[in-house]
Amino acid sequence: MNSENSDSVPEITLKAGNDTVISAIKSRTVDTVDFEDTSLFQSIMNDATIKIPYVKLGETVTISFSKEPKSYELRESLLHTDGVFTFKSQPAQQQPVTIKFHDKSATFILDENMYARLSSNSSDYKPGGTIRGFRLVCKWEGRTQEYVFVIKTDAYQPSTTK
Repeated sequence: MNSENSDSVPEITLKAGNDTVISAIKSRTVDTVDFEDTSLFQSIMNDATIKIPYVKLGETVTISFSKEPKSYELRESLLHTDGVFTFKSQPAQQQPVTIKFHDKSATFILDENMYARLSSNSSDYKPGGTIRGFRLVCKWEGRTQEYVFVIKTDAYQPSTTK
């Protein structure tokens, strides 16, 4: 008997460094992905029970899958505190993120987002003041699942040269 239920949503686990991030992830099954839709980001940002984690620039982010997808795509957006996009136009709105996939896990390094330096809001430049939303679209046979997660980080890495 096959123990995998094809109707169940494949789970993901998100780690930033050694810390597991659970609360700041939401998902939904979709027929067509609408990359302009910010409703899942907004639902995370407007939920008072969710604590958005701080992730240091340069940290490795690992996404582990309960079932390996046939295909996947990860995009990043800068967000306002209400979960809507900071920038309305492409390419600033959504940047593709290169991830390395190995043995049901995908990793990427949280590097600076060059568009974070374009903000005119001074609070975005405070430590942890930049809000970054990630949209992961995975396809399995018969299912497309959209996962979103949100983190806080810094706008840029301070220079160490003097």
